Amino acid sequence: MNHKKKHTPKDIQEDVKRDLGVDINYMKAWRLKERAIKILRGVLTEALYPFINDFQHCMIIIVVDGAHLKGVYKGIFVSSSTLDRAGV
Repeated sequence: MNHKKKHTPKDIQEDVKRDLGVDINYMKAWRLKERAIKILRGVLTEALYPFINDFQHCMIIIVVDGAHLKGVYKGIFVSSSTLDRAGV
């Protein structure tokens, strides 16, 4: 199995037909893929909430940086830094 291969909805249709003997349409395969990604990665707002919530205790100076991820895990890594009220 090639772990770098993108699994398309068409691939999912073929897998379900082969493994379960059931025909599903393209939209159902697409929704299944989106649901699986959401389960694996989580919801973005839930992941960022602790960071956003903790900014209320910080000074106004904030540095945000992003980097594009390549390889198996596609997306963007976002990081931020700031000083607390004590200047640390």
